[in-house]
Amino acid sequence: MEATSSWTECMWDVPRVRKFVPRMLPCPPSLRHPKREFVWNLLRSGRYPILDESIEVQEMAVKCRQDVEDVITSYHSLAPILTVNPDELLHVERWCHSALAPVRRLPTDLLQEIFLCCLTDTYTRPNLQSAPLLLCQVCFSWRSLCLSTPQLWSSIDLRDFRDSGSGLRSSLLPPTIVETWLARSGPTCPLSIRLCSHHPESRTLLPIALSHRDRWRKIDLTFFARDAEFFLALLPSQDPTPLLEQLDIHFSLPFESLNPRAGFPPPSDHMSTLLQRLTSTRLTELNISGSYAYVLSLREGIEMLSRCPNLVQCQLETKTISEATSLLARVRLNNLVSLELRAESAEVAYLSLTLPRLQSLTVFTSQNPAIQPHIHLVSFLARSTPPLEYLHLSPPPASEDHLVECLENTPRLKELSLTKMYPLQSPHLQCISDVMLSHLSASSSTGGYMALTTHLYLLEVDGDLLCSPEGLTGMLISRWRRNAPEECDMRPALGTEAAPFAANISGTNASGPSPFKLVVHSGTSYPLARVKELLTGVEHQFIQDGRTVTIS
Repeated sequence: MEATSSWTECMWDVPRVRKFVPRMLPCPPSLRHPKREFVWNLLRSGRYPILDESIEVQEMAVKCRQDVEDVITSYHSLAPILTVNPDELLHVERWCHSALAPVRRLPTDLLQEIFLCCLTDTYTRPNLQSAPLLLCQVCFSWRSLCLSTPQLWSSIDLRDFRDSGSGLRSSLLPPTIVETWLARSGPTCPLSIRLCSHHPESRTLLPIALSHRDRWRKIDLTFFARDAEFFLALLPSQDPTPLLEQLDIHFSLPFESLNPRAGFPPPSDHMSTLLQRLTSTRLTELNISGSYAYVLSLREGIEMLSRCPNLVQCQLETKTISEATSLLARVRLNNLVSLELRAESAEVAYLSLTLPRLQSLTVFTSQNPAIQPHIHLVSFLARSTPPLEYLHLSPPPASEDHLVECLENTPRLKELSLTKMYPLQSPHLQCISDVMLSHLSASSSTGGYMALTTHLYLLEVDGDLLCSPEGLTGMLISRWRRNAPEECDMRPALGTEAAPFAANISGTNASGPSPFKLVVHSGTSYPLARVKELLTGVEHQFIQDGRTVTIS
């Protein structure tokens, strides 16, 4: 008997079956239903059936279920002479239920937005187990919708798996897949691309990515400093990236170049030229770093920022050990909200920049804190008058006077972090003394308000404090009294593990002031036991005021 795949052919068009079972197993009506082909075409079209069609499809689904039960009952007695099972009936029933699925009622534009929410990262790694390739495998209509949505294909991660930290073996994408992926993004959709050239074969992908440079919106490049010349050869000199808004570049050196005796390779003009070509007035986010590689001097970085007046966020790492500190032309960035600097000294930045909207400032310098020009930081804050809410200085100011002056120019400060960048730096924080803590404490002379930083709710310090336990305790209690209303549940906690000293307070009244928290990464020489004892001594006072204090 000739093998067939259709229930109708196998069950009713095979003479052998008709000879032995002429009337025992009548043909299921649902398999010859005139609407059977209509349901299949409806599924392929992707549209939801109208009212009359919906009723007919529902009736057909019920009829299929009845026929399935009848056929299965007769099938067991006829199984020895039959060559197929009644699975096709189940398929027809599934078609009916699929045609009536609620998701088919969603408008196309809404379904596209849902698909876009399935993208897990800014840069999408092509994978059959994740969107958008996974969505293309659901059904014909979803595949068609995915292929007609360029935004689903507008981002791609071209790094080798070893570069992405997954721990898998090398798996570089073939150029044909990259070309097909980018072609699906259409001719005008802005692109987000992440590329690492550490793998020797990754150079084959760089020309493909550069061929779409006029659509770059976000670009994340990681490559050896020696590859800057190769990159420049493929990049036009005049406005190569007209849509670029976010630029992340990380330069590095090959492992064989890291020879402390021979020193690092000399600076290369190719890297500075490359950065000049990629920066423009449209940039809103700029991140430049280089582990053990010369990137650019801080002066060059400031000049580069002057070409990006619309920057909102910036992270800048420089490796120059010495440079002239002569004044540059003042650079005013009215939109910059977040700035992170890593340099030998930040003096050039303090003297040149004016940032009136800055909310977050992080500065890491390797210079001795005793000669750090924190006086220039004070002048920068006084000149910019920013609404600064987060300040991280590493190392912190060497004197309490400079720190007080900084706080006087940051009345909206909410988080203050003073840490060491290198272990060899002095473990003592000269700026955290009893006098400094008195400026942070509320007293009757100030009407119950702190003299400085009334909005401060987090103070993090790293090093052995020079203040007395009594001074630290007094500041904590005054902050707790001021920042916690009567309904607040105040819970300061002390620990000695990851953070040898940590005191925090949390309130339950969302409309009240933010709770104050102190974290001290301190050495063993600081008398933590005395601080715990003093805080335990005031526990009854808070209980009488209707508050509770828990110390652990």
